[in-house]
Amino acid sequence: MFNKNSIQNAARVKVAMSDSMVEAVKLWNAMYENKSPWLTDDVKSLGLASTISSEIAMLVTIESEFEITGSARAEFISAQFDKVFSGIRTSTEYGCKGGGLVFKPYITKDGELKCEYVHSDNFFPLDDELKSAVFTETVVIDNTSYVRLEIHRTEGNILHIRNEAYRADNMNPVSLSSIPEWADLESEVFIRNVNRPLFSYFKIPFANNIDPRSPLGVSVYSRATDLIKDADEQYSRLLWEFEGGALAVDVDTTAFAGTLDGKPSKIPKLEKRLFRRHAYDGGGGETFYNVFSPALRDNSYVNGLNTILRKIEDTCGLSHGTFSDIQGEAKTATEIKIQKQRSYATVSDIQKALEKALRDLIEVYDIYCDLYDLAPAGEYEASFKWDDSIIVDASQEQTIMLSEVQANILNKVQYLMKRYGVTEEIAREMMPEQTSTAGLFEGF
Repeated sequence: MFNKNSIQNAARVKVAMSDSMVEAVKLWNAMYENKSPWLTDDVKSLGLASTISSEIAMLVTIESEFEITGSARAEFISAQFDKVFSGIRTSTEYGCKGGGLVFKPYITKDGELKCEYVHSDNFFPLDDELKSAVFTETVVIDNTSYVRLEIHRTEGNILHIRNEAYRADNMNPVSLSSIPEWADLESEVFIRNVNRPLFSYFKIPFANNIDPRSPLGVSVYSRATDLIKDADEQYSRLLWEFEGGALAVDVDTTAFAGTLDGKPSKIPKLEKRLFRRHAYDGGGGETFYNVFSPALRDNSYVNGLNTILRKIEDTCGLSHGTFSDIQGEAKTATEIKIQKQRSYATVSDIQKALEKALRDLIEVYDIYCDLYDLAPAGEYEASFKWDDSIIVDASQEQTIMLSEVQANILNKVQYLMKRYGVTEEIAREMMPEQTSTAGLFEGF
């Protein structure tokens, strides 16, 4: 993460981000990359930060769908948006790990509309409304790092964008044209008649306990950092128990002295972990050996780790059994439902926040269509569908609906609309043709 003070001094701006939030974002990203500050040769990582982010992202985006209709412009926006939505699970995971993610569309030099995904460690807001911000990008050329600051300032209905490049080690300015990746960028752009920033921010909807005044979101595991540290340490104790309790034979250093077939005898390669040389000074000319086979205490360590994992699940808003082992844990149907509701509430809130960010992104796409004449003017309507199978058993729900159809409580068209997520018109087309039996049995 780039230094906040360096950004403020170079770009002549005031970053609306406290030092505590800067340090928290650094920590969350380090944990996600298995670079937690407490990891050592003796303390190994369970990879919980990335696992939690991945699990929540999967639950949020599984079976998700979108539709943008209404005009030729809607079709164009839909085609561009589909590129973003095809990787929505990955984007959601990145947002979960850092507290948020920025979707920032841009026009290439070939006139193509693309979207950049800015992680939390490259995004510095300049106000609490997130209308102005600084984005950072770093490249390395011949072992020298260069940083580009892209400053967006929204002033009324005018968007002012500046691009500035610096050497990262001393923050001395360099020309954009000297960096191949940035040579085609304008140093300054004014865009008029724009009443919103040309980016959207996906914010994890958890209360910010690091800095309650910050406009930024927090990581999905922000409140579990100490517990994740405890889990890593407990997991390392378990590994040491297995390693330290491995079967071994302590033997006198002279046990493998001498020759075998005229050659010096050595410990067999496959048995180096089994035999351990030991200097015996007991006298008597005997070859000393001792079998080392202690009783493992793995159950105690596993139970301790399992308790910590349950606390992590509680803290991150996930049901027990997401990571912990719940075998042998008696649960009533009500308790199981409550546990599922915990995950459902977390996932549902994140789905709403993600949908808001995606709708904002679609709005930015619409603005770009006007600015660069990418598609003819026209209305659009966007809809999203999110899976709710965490708490709703789809097969049970279908069985109930079929029984309601048979009892004439629900008609067949409504059933098909719900079952397949189609419109009423399509549902009627799906209905089988009715064959009339009138007159079939006349004369009998």
